[in-house]
Amino acid sequence: MYWCDKLKGTIEVFSLNTKKRAIIQHYAGDHKIVALKLVPSLGEMFVTLQSGDHTHIDRQSMKGDLVDGNH
Repeated sequence: MYWCDKLKGTIEVFSLNTKKRAIIQHYAGDHKIVALKLVPSLGEMFVTLQSGDHTHIDRQSMKGDLVDGNH
């Protein structure tokens, strides 16, 4: 199970099998998480971030790594 915590600026995951929880991404500074979309069939997630007047979407692996180093 994945979720984003806007107050902590994190994306977290909880394994229903192992019952363990982990932070897979932490956004520092003024980046605020707006939304999270998972695409399990590709092993990817899309994260919408906002910083001031600027909003962008990062494509990341479901492990938290950027896909091909691209935003």
